[in-house]
Amino acid sequence: MIPYFPFTGERFEHSFGVRPLPDATQIIETTRRYYDEIDVKRASLESFPSEYSVGQDACLESQRDAFRWIVDQSPHLKWDEGESVVINRATGERIPADQPQTLLTIAPHVQEDLVIMRGDVIHGFPLVVGVVCFPSGWSVADKLGQSVLLIHQSVPEFDPVLSPQTERLMQRLKSHRPVWRMNWGVRPLPYLDQSPKFARGLFTAARSVTAANAGKKCYFRVERQTLTRLPSGDILFTIHTHQCTLDELTVSQKQQLCGVLKTCPEDTLRYKGILPMAEPIIDYLRGR
Repeated sequence: MIPYFPFTGERFEHSFGVRPLPDATQIIETTRRYYDEIDVKRASLESFPSEYSVGQDACLESQRDAFRWIVDQSPHLKWDEGESVVINRATGERIPADQPQTLLTIAPHVQEDLVIMRGDVIHGFPLVVGVVCFPSGWSVADKLGQSVLLIHQSVPEFDPVLSPQTERLMQRLKSHRPVWRMNWGVRPLPYLDQSPKFARGLFTAARSVTAANAGKKCYFRVERQTLTRLPSGDILFTIHTHQCTLDELTVSQKQQLCGVLKTCPEDTLRYKGILPMAEPIIDYLRGR
């Protein structure tokens, strides 16, 4: 069963869906898939560092603030020895905290992808630092330096519907008062890393989806996203991707997803990579 589900009805909506993160809720999660996902993330960063990690020499003050905030907000990381060491209680590793505290230092110890947007209103909050190993159809290396609006320019209806809300949110975000939202998709392959380089394989896999195999072949994917303004004024963006097969959804969740897909605009289905397999997925969800 997936821990987050973004729908409350059976019709598609261009919903911003941002809400305050409850005080007792941490921005970092540790799930039963922690060890598997950390292994994949570390292998990606070791094999293709410039593809999954950018801007590591930028905004060092904000990176230090983010490092400390992530440790404080994590259920499996703790300070030790007068805050000179961070202990990863899940792996037993010791992270020296008297060295540069950067996103790249802490990223291999958390399941979340991590991004820092500069708190620069004039230039539209550009992406300046990022460690993103589990993207849904985008690359952090391609987005470096882009404003938050430019990053989302390919999202259908973003400009007329969501752009003004996004700008207001970024401007009004208060220090260490995080907010969160959910993003969703359906993918025909189980890999968390769905960078643009895998687009051809995803398209081929989508073309092979039928009503008979969709339940086991297709994965419902939800990103739990948080935004936190750091003391420097820059903004930390975290993304934790959860997924399960369509078979694992509850009866109610299948019914809601079916209704959303039936009423979803074609350009949005295309943007999310669902269009080639939408009809067989809907047939599956209807029980055909």
